[in-house]
Amino acid sequence: MTDQVKGDGFLMVRCLAVLLVSLLLMSCVTEEYGGRSNRDADPDKELADNIRLAKAYIQEGYTARAVDPLTRALEIDSDSAEAYSILALVYQIEGDNENARAHFEKADSLNPEASDIQHNYGYFLYSQKDYEEAMPHLLKAGRNIRYTRRSLSFELAGLCELKMMHQDKAEEYFLRALRLERGLPGASLELADMYYKQSQNNKALVNYERFLEYSEQNARSLLLGIRLAKVFSDRDREASFALQLNQFYPGSPELKQYKEMKSL
Repeated sequence: MTDQVKGDGFLMVRCLAVLLVSLLLMSCVTEEYGGRSNRDADPDKELADNIRLAKAYIQEGYTARAVDPLTRALEIDSDSAEAYSILALVYQIEGDNENARAHFEKADSLNPEASDIQHNYGYFLYSQKDYEEAMPHLLKAGRNIRYTRRSLSFELAGLCELKMMHQDKAEEYFLRALRLERGLPGASLELADMYYKQSQNNKALVNYERFLEYSEQNARSLLLGIRLAKVFSDRDREASFALQLNQFYPGSPELKQYKEMKSL
């Protein structure tokens, strides 16, 4: 069997699986709406079903299809903070940042204690480079001990502080994120880079090795690895990373920086 046939077969199986999941979800909702009169339906269950269906569409990449169940959810409960927050995500994915912000603000006003809403709103503000505005939302989510994604909230808070040139606060939040979840490659790489620039090379190497444990290389990490290899006189690692940088990122700014380093 050729690789092309194998690939086509895998794609067909995956598409069928997605279709079956979608049909199953649709059948649940159809049963709820088609099998009962509105008089007999449970509004709370209808609300939950519509929100669940919208989330499934988004997770499968069918973002536009999420709008109808979210509209139905808001018809059932016009004060559903969760429905507003998921609709905000739809707008964010579609690049409609004005509507995304408006719907996040509405969700936040309706339920300011919901950690998912705080985290997602904080991430949206970070993506808009509104770092200072993002911080209270991210910290509110991160400080909720019951919130399962709080490590990511602290990691994002660290990135915000880094963008605002607050190195000490960035380090504090990256370390806090890693205490909650060791396998965060983003926080590890940022700390490795920070420590290297501060000439704290042993700390930089520890964090760099942790990054390698949980992530594949990219152009930035390869260049940092080359620099650390130079510091520790590890010529084999330097040569290996340089080869990968040349091979996989031929037009990158990092390769240009490496060539400039070599010419010095």
